[in-house]
This record gives sequence, C-alpha cells and structure tokens, in this order.
Amino acid sequence: MVASFSLRILRPLILFVCVLIITEFYAPISASAQEWGVTMLRVDRTKKVSKIKNLKGAKALVILPKKKKKASAKGLSAAAITKVKALFYVTSTGVMKEITYTDAKGKSVTLQVEPLAVYDINSTYFMVLYGTDRSSPDDGYLIRKTDGKMLSLAKAGLPTILYYNFKNEDIVRTDQYGNIFYPVMRCKPQCWKQLTRLDVSNPAKLKASVITPLDEDLDSWAVDSNGNVMYQSLSYGTGQRYLRIRKVQGGLESAALNLFNNYWLGLDNAFYVIADGTQEDNYNSLYNRLVVDQAGAINRSRYASVPNSERPANSNRGFIFRFADRIVIASTDQQMYQHIEAQNPAATPRVIADLGLSKVGDADQTEEFYFLAGLDGNGNGGLVRVSPYTDQVTPLVPYGSYTFYDIALRPDNSVMYSALRMSDGRKVLGLISPEGVDRILSASGDEVVDLEPIN
Repeated sequence: MVASFSLRILRPLILFVCVLIITEFYAPISASAQEWGVTMLRVDRTKKVSKIKNLKGAKALVILPKKKKKASAKGLSAAAITKVKALFYVTSTGVMKEITYTDAKGKSVTLQVEPLAVYDINSTYFMVLYGTDRSSPDDGYLIRKTDGKMLSLAKAGLPTILYYNFKNEDIVRTDQYGNIFYPVMRCKPQCWKQLTRLDVSNPAKLKASVITPLDEDLDSWAVDSNGNVMYQSLSYGTGQRYLRIRKVQGGLESAALNLFNNYWLGLDNAFYVIADGTQEDNYNSLYNRLVVDQAGAINRSRYASVPNSERPANSNRGFIFRFADRIVIASTDQQMYQHIEAQNPAATPRVIADLGLSKVGDADQTEEFYFLAGLDGNGNGGLVRVSPYTDQVTPLVPYGSYTFYDIALRPDNSVMYSALRMSDGRKVLGLISPEGVDRILSASGDEVVDLEPIN
C-alpha cells in the first residue's frame, strides 16, 4: 500500500528491602518471559523476526488500518475483507509505505499481532509495541534506527501506561548516558507497576534493571540527566504513599512533603515539588527545589511561594511544556486548575489567564509554541497555537469545525491531526500548514492509531 502526502510527518523490596534485579538478554530472544509475567511474543516461530527491512529514509512512523483479505473455499466476499492495523513509514518526500519484517536470513516474516504504539527514544533507538491494549501490550521491540535491527523486550518487560504523569510526558525517557527508562507491569505474584532501566551501552548485551522497590506500585516518575529518579508510589507493605528519589548510587531518600505531590524535572536538572505550606507560610503552596549532587546528597531550597489558587494542575490533570527559559503547565480543565508558567527567568510563577479552551484533550509543542486541542466553553472543538513568551493565542481552525483525537507536530509548526469532522461526521486525517492552511489528507473514516517522528 502506498500513499502520498505533500508534507512529511515529524511526529506519542521484598517488603522493606530494595532489591536490584538484573537480567541480561540478547536479541532476538526465544526464552520464556513467564518469570516476568509478560505474554510471550506472538510471532511465527518458524521464522524469528530480526529486523525491519525498509526503514531507510523513514522520518516518521504511523499506525493506520489497512484492508486484509481472507481467502475462503468460495473465494472472497465483502464480509471476508476486514481491516487490521499496520505500521507505515513516511519518508522525507512525504511517501508512506507499509513496514516489512525479515528474519536473520533476510526472508520475510509476518507478525501475528497488530502494531499498538511507537515511542521515539533518541537518535539511536525507538520502540514499537504490538497488541490491543497499551497498558498491557503483547509484544515489543527496541529497534535500531541505523539498520532496523529488532531487539526483543520479552525479558526486560514491555512499557505500560501510568495515569499520574503529565499527560504529554514521554512514557519512555533517557538520561545523558543513553540509559532508557520506562514503567513495566510485573505480575509475580501481584501485578504492580515498577520502573525499569535499560542499559544499552553494549548493544550486543543489553541489561534491564528494576530500580523501584518490588512491593511498591509506581504512580509517576521523572529522571534527571544523571539518571537519578524521583517517583511516587503506593507501598503494599505499609499501605502508605511515598515520594522518593532513587539515586544513581543506589540509595533511596524520601522527598515526601505530603501525599499526591505535584512535581517535575526543571530546566536546571533539579526536581521541583509542590507542597502545602504551614501557618508560617500563610498556608500558601510552596515550590521546593531538590538537586541530587554527584555524591548523592540532596540539596533542598525554596523556589517560590504562591497562593493556593495559583497552584499548578496535578500532573494527571495537566500538560507540561519546556522551552529554553521557561516551563508552562496547562490544565486539562480550567474550572479545576489555572494555567501556570511554573518556571521563568524571574523565578516568579504566574497565572496565564486564558488559552482559548475550557478543556484540553491533547497537546504538543515545538521550540517556539505549544499547541492545545480540546473544547471551548460552549463545548465546541478547537485547536490553538500559543506563544509561551507573549501568551498570544491563535485559533488554527474555526471553533466547532472538528472534535480532535490526536495532534502531531513538525519543527516548522505545521500540525497533523486526526479528528471527527463535524460537517459530515467523518473521521479525517488533516494537515495545517505554518501559514494556517487546513488541508484534508484522508477522509476514509479510519482513525489514526499513532503518529510518531523517529528522525
């Protein structure tokens, strides 16, 4: 299947003792993953999948439905033609082609599961998951961009979704050394989410480490450039929630100031934690700054104090945008939380009065702007572009034209989107140019499953 776009897409303890589990794996893997409680790869085992054949020149990956014909003794009927999801790549010229897989000998291999999600990681790797549920994928690979080599994640575990991170935070993240971090659901004996660190310093022998306590269910996390992790979890050993820092050196230290802290990684590689003030602080909300130094010591200081009405949204109800000199936290629902510029050169958090939408469902950013898709105060769908430096809001389409499902951006500030077109009720794939020209690329009625730039 081949389609053409005029613009390319660029762009998704055992009890109280902390035990570090190390497992080594090679690619491809054929060993059982049952020890991790992970469903084994559902591929044709007579031909082990080894690499993506036609990845060269790919700028983005897209998951879309395609038609699949099922043969029968009486030939094909309309009912025998179904749609399944498939993975496509997009070149720099805007041509889209379906991804093909091969074994170690270069022979074609067919996967028996549908692609589910694509996560771009860095200049070397991206991940592709397969299955039907992002919280519990069936299959997954770490894929090398240079040659398409597929490294199985069966032993390391497959990324799962956390619902208490900022809604636009990457599920898979890295530190400056190239270590890859992501949450994994492990079911031995109970099903708890834990954070995994994948060491890729030796591509021929990758190592996966569980770095959060085994009796704690992970809620959210952030990692600094050195690999120190701040995380929030629920302990099944004590029944308490904790906000802790897992140091690169291996130790844990509490950062908890109250339950359900809102926190993020700042532009200065420090962790920022919102806490409730005391009478001495006029019961304001406090921005506390925590830095882990090279020796593993945590240095704490006060960044700001603001009225509770100017407290930023909790992470699971907000989107975070990082620019060169400021951080913006936009609320999913302005009736619950205000939009806040949380970090800026003046070190003074401030309220952003209005972003043109009452509710925000999806968001993304380039180096110059952040983009919000959602509903206005009358329930009409809208898509806006906002300058973080002037707060100027620019609607990109007339309110009420679409209900947006997903948006993805190019560095030139063009926006690709999937949406419900209100004029005729069709699901469409569209592209808005930097100049604001809206063009429909596909009105087939098929919803885009995932859009992700990889180069």
